[in-house]
Order: sequence, then C-alpha cells, then structure tokens
Amino acid sequence: TNVLVGEDTAAFRLWPATAEGDKTLSESEKIEALILSLRQLVGAKFIRNGQDHTLDEAITHMRQKWKWKKSEIRTAGDFIRIAGSKSSTSGKPYMIRLPDGTEMKTEEWFGEQLELMKNLPNLRMESDKQ
Repeated sequence: TNVLVGEDTAAFRLWPATAEGDKTLSESEKIEALILSLRQLVGAKFIRNGQDHTLDEAITHMRQKWKWKKSEIRTAGDFIRIAGSKSSTSGKPYMIRLPDGTEMKTEEWFGEQLELMKNLPNLRMESDKQ
C-alpha cells in the first residue's frame, strides 16, 4: 500500500519486459529503452543542429535515424555512438536542455541509461511470473 503525503514524489525507471522473462534484454530492446528513456526528462528540450525540439520529436528522430543506420548498428553502444550522439549532417552533438537550463550531451544521457540497464537485475515480481 502506498500513501501520498504532502509533497512526496517518486521516480521510476521502466524497462521493457522480455518474452522469456528472466533473460536479459536484446540489443534492439535496449536501444528502444534508451530512446524511450528521453520521456523521463519532463520539461526538457532536445537540441539538434542548434534548434530546440520536443522530446516526442527527439524520440521520432532517434527511431528514424536508428532505422536509417540499422546496417551499422549491432549493439546499444553502437546506437549511442552512431545515431544517438550527433548529427550526421553537421557533426554537432545532440544536446538536452533540462528545465533548469543546464545542458548535457545525449551521448552522456544514453551512456548513463545503458549503464543502469547493465547494473540493474532484470527482476520480476512473483505475480508477474504466474
């Protein structure tokens, strides 16, 4: 039972469940989870070639670029390096501007998220296994 009292908040990280349950995520599932991790950045902007974009636009762009570069991308690390870090046109790094105005490279964000995936066990609740 959870009870919200006053200004309590919580942050959750959700990763897709695998069909096999206890097995680790496939590289494609990891890439999709990386792309969707942008949704955690509520109020942030995605900056591509000096222009601000919404997170939904960033997600769409990342999926399109993944599809376009699919022959070069075998792993989630490849995705970050090849598609998720910089513009293929200008070579400028993709940036995320957080609501407080600080900026970070998407390469850093995706790298942190990939490390979390590697370090978090793929735990499932007993009720999910039934």
